[in-house]
Amino acid sequence: MNFVYLLGAGSQHHDEECKFSIRSVDKHHPTANVIIIGKKPRWYIGEHHPFTDENHRLINIWDKMIYACSLFDEWVLMNDDFYLLSPLEPINYYISTFPNKRKEVGAMIKRSKDLFPESPNYMVHVPMFIKSSEFVKNIQQNVSPRMVYCNNDSTYPTRELERDVKITGTLTEYDVKSNPFFSLGNNWYCNRSFMGRLFPDKSKYER
Repeated sequence: MNFVYLLGAGSQHHDEECKFSIRSVDKHHPTANVIIIGKKPRWYIGEHHPFTDENHRLINIWDKMIYACSLFDEWVLMNDDFYLLSPLEPINYYISTFPNKRKEVGAMIKRSKDLFPESPNYMVHVPMFIKSSEFVKNIQQNVSPRMVYCNNDSTYPTRELERDVKITGTLTEYDVKSNPFFSLGNNWYCNRSFMGRLFPDKSKYER
């Protein structure tokens, strides 16, 4: 399995989030490959592909996804704040509701929802399995690649989550037992100690 992280320029705490995300991958998939496309964290010693961000954030992400498709036939899309709690199954997840967002992300969500009015929401904060040959046929700028891909390809089965697994407050024991993974919002520092206890061991990708 190839776990791909698409990293752009960001604040210091994103490097630390990514470190613990990779620890979670290494813990549950010790034979997997981890690859970073974009910004390289100072502590990282694994496979790295530099990538210049030339557009706004969403377009930069889509460009990196297309590049990842040129590297691997199949791969798992990871964010720096996704954390595995068990081995990952080849499933793409969805929920029935759509978030209310503003600015460019909100506009993208609206376009995606309008394009697939009968579809559930695949724009959830979870790892995503991608078959490259099918993904590149379906990607469209200004529309969520998750929505386009999951509505136009059936390579992987889908499964509904009760809710999005992004935690916006303080982590609890329930959060780390109720799902196979979770995501953090802008709340890294208040959960830093909890994450240190959850993933105390360095991965093979750390100095």
